[in-house]
Amino acid sequence: MNQTLLIAILASTLAGGLVGGLVGFQLSEPSPGEAGFAPGDLPTRSSDRTGSANPASTARSGENPAANRSQGFGTFAPDSLAEIFSLPSRIDRWSAMIRFFSQMDADELATLYAEQGPFNFDFDELAKRQLLLSRWAELDPLGALAAVGGEGGREAAMGKMSILKSWASSDPVAAAAYYSANQDALADGNRFGGRGPSNVSAIAGEWAKQDPEGALSWASSLSDDSGQRSAMEAIFGELAKTDPAAAASQAMAALSGQNLEGAFRQIGRTWAGQDQEAALAWARSLTGEEAASGVSSVLRGISDNDPEAALRLLAEFPAAAEDERLVGRLTDEWAEQDPQSTAEWVSDLPEGEAKATATTELVREWMRSDQTEAMSWVKEQPAGPSRDNAVAGLVQSLRNSDPESAVTEWATAIQDEGLRNRTILSSLGRWARQDSSAAIEWAETTDSLNDQAFERAASLLQRAAEGGGGGPPRPRGER
Repeated sequence: MNQTLLIAILASTLAGGLVGGLVGFQLSEPSPGEAGFAPGDLPTRSSDRTGSANPASTARSGENPAANRSQGFGTFAPDSLAEIFSLPSRIDRWSAMIRFFSQMDADELATLYAEQGPFNFDFDELAKRQLLLSRWAELDPLGALAAVGGEGGREAAMGKMSILKSWASSDPVAAAAYYSANQDALADGNRFGGRGPSNVSAIAGEWAKQDPEGALSWASSLSDDSGQRSAMEAIFGELAKTDPAAAASQAMAALSGQNLEGAFRQIGRTWAGQDQEAALAWARSLTGEEAASGVSSVLRGISDNDPEAALRLLAEFPAAAEDERLVGRLTDEWAEQDPQSTAEWVSDLPEGEAKATATTELVREWMRSDQTEAMSWVKEQPAGPSRDNAVAGLVQSLRNSDPESAVTEWATAIQDEGLRNRTILSSLGRWARQDSSAAIEWAETTDSLNDQAFERAASLLQRAAEGGGGGPPRPRGER
């Protein structure tokens, strides 16, 4: 799993699950919606605390932190973040942060946020940031949004999503109004890193828990097609948790096109996790364009618990069996549990794009658990497209640890010229960064690259040579 996706999943987990514990610490002032909120004109809620001591370092007078801890976590009142991070259990640390931030007012949270060091991807630090922003959003959402507004990249995207989700959990009408008034600035977060949670789905999902019809009405009013689709997915994902059959019927009656496909993706996977047979019966009943998303989502839901069963069910759904992305995902999940059995299944697939993708995913996953067995299996495969893709998957896994072997022993064995060139080029730069002279010497003598790929390799190796000494490979006519 790559880092972007891991961060996206963590952001969703923190914003949607653990952060929910903060919702119970609401203050008694009217919500922005009740106060006649107009976007850009939200008053900061007043504090029920006084004093301006640094919340990150000040201990409450008369209290002994060790004594608090000795009474069990149920009575443990953290005095500082340093004390919280000294707790041995991650769950205790995150729970303690909820208590810690819940006792702060907006000014204290703003001070603590401003004192943060550089953003990093340590789980505890990420939890601290997301929880702090979520609590701040309950007290002063516009202040919290302004604080992250000057940041860029993932830091800002994750911060905005946490704020909007927490705001929507207490006042979805106000959060939605703010989003609608600032769609251009917030729509870039509608797919975190191209996948995962989004600003609009954060609001829609929280609203759907409280008022599904209100959430649907708002989602329908969104002018951005991508945002509308994300909102519908979030809303029907929430509805499916309580009654997937009713959610499916409502989606069929209210939605069409990509909105319906997105809703079905959420409904099918959730339904399969609750009642596999009922979900399969629903998938079998689908016809038309919506059948593909419904069937694939049910199979994904089954695969969450039993990837082998999901893959074997492909025989019943020919269209799904030709969906290379679906087959690749299911293969990867089964290979993580049982690569040998997955390999037997993959070997029996008919040649085609689905088998090629499944083979690549199998080998990539197998290389993580047992490189020797994976390499042996690849060597045994008969020549052809599937073997080429198996080698490509192996190279992807090997190129970081041993790029020279990835290029010279494996990538050069790929028969398909286009795939061979792409696979070699994907590893050649890494090899050159380790040993530019050896990589350049190999490039000058190999016949594994066509002329166009050689020119790209020469440019790539020249950049490596400029960084590590030496010169680029000689043109082919000068060998």
